[in-house]
Amino acid sequence: MHAIRRCKHLLQVALAVGKGLPQVKVNASLAGGQLSQLLVHTAQHIRCKAGLFGSFCPTGLTASAITQVAYTLADGTSVTLNAVSEPTESANSTDADSASSSAYETVWRLASDPTASLAQDKVQSLLSALCTYVTAQATDADLSACGFDAPVFTAVVTSEDGSTVQLAYACGTDGWYLQVEGDTSVYTVDASTVQALLLTESNLKTQK
Repeated sequence: MHAIRRCKHLLQVALAVGKGLPQVKVNASLAGGQLSQLLVHTAQHIRCKAGLFGSFCPTGLTASAITQVAYTLADGTSVTLNAVSEPTESANSTDADSASSSAYETVWRLASDPTASLAQDKVQSLLSALCTYVTAQATDADLSACGFDAPVFTAVVTSEDGSTVQLAYACGTDGWYLQVEGDTSVYTVDASTVQALLLTESNLKTQK
């Protein structure tokens, strides 16, 4: 931005001088053309620094493969969710054939309260948010300005192959950001993505 202002100033000076000197008019015109090219180049460089690219998932996670999410909110509240395989009975089965008709489904449970009924749609929204796609990346971002001194959500996510990914989401001066452990880049995310993550155990439980 400083380079752009400097170029604009030089262009104004060149044109002002050119008004009084015929020969300088030509030079000012040439300088103006060169400066215009410089302005375009600078703007392109800034866009490159913003790291715009095709959307992709920087966490490398797949919702269906996640088996545990252990996260902490800004106020220190911690929540651990576990994927549990539980039998589900066919509505038409009888006691005699219940064993043969049993099927299994994955249900999410709280580690602190395994019997509590959870709003599975909220859990699925949380999982989807962890696998969100991004379209903007900064490789040299100021982490303090991006809010990572006090993240609003940190998590350790475990997948079925045993691998773990550590994530942090923060609110910066001009948006919401994601950082993945081991990756020096900072990614821009939507506010709606972060909103889906900020759930306490009470928020997750089915309202009676």
